[in-house]
Amino acid sequence: VNELMSLMNFGVTTGQAMNADAGLSATMMGDFWSSEATATALDNAWFVSPAQGGLVSYENKLFPKNLRLVSGVSTLSACNDANASTSRYRKIADETVEDVKTGLMWRQCRAGSKGEACVDQASLALDARNMTEETLYAYVNAFNAAPSDLRSGYSDWRIPNVKELASLVDRCAVGPPSINSLFFPNNAPISYISATRDANNLTRAWYVDFAEGTVAITPEYNKALRLVRAGQ
Repeated sequence: VNELMSLMNFGVTTGQAMNADAGLSATMMGDFWSSEATATALDNAWFVSPAQGGLVSYENKLFPKNLRLVSGVSTLSACNDANASTSRYRKIADETVEDVKTGLMWRQCRAGSKGEACVDQASLALDARNMTEETLYAYVNAFNAAPSDLRSGYSDWRIPNVKELASLVDRCAVGPPSINSLFFPNNAPISYISATRDANNLTRAWYVDFAEGTVAITPEYNKALRLVRAGQ
């Protein structure tokens, strides 16, 4: 799934996610199967849909879809090294997790929660019911300006783009949640918003559902948020 997603250009405004690599065909029409079955029903497999802008979902394997072949050793496994989590993630600061593969640094807790167990907090909480682009970025700005004990000594936290956010999904986990719960405790198994806007409708944004692992477009409200930064 993540290998196919790497080809998607979420900035295309034609409704068709053009291939990001000029050495390949100009567009990928329709839906494309991945090699990965769903964790809870092996008759279903994950697919990526350029026809729907880069949507990620699953369907019964009997349905016809396109294929694109790849070679080489995968570094973008959908399982996210679920059985070797210490090699993929490491905690390097208070409430901060580094992804060794991507080099990104993540807030261990979603927005509005704090502490080793990521317990919900009233201070600087984000009301997901009233999210807009303005409230999202106002929250991030307030977080970056907060005392260092809240932001772990960094002042450049941001909203992840959809590919960054999707890199945390563990589609091999029999969830919910479909994420490494050792490093990301109390992760609400709901949809998390990304900074990637729908190129065809800027009032909507791409999200990643951590209940299952799907990726789609939606209005911003009723979504959770996890912050990221570039890393060391």
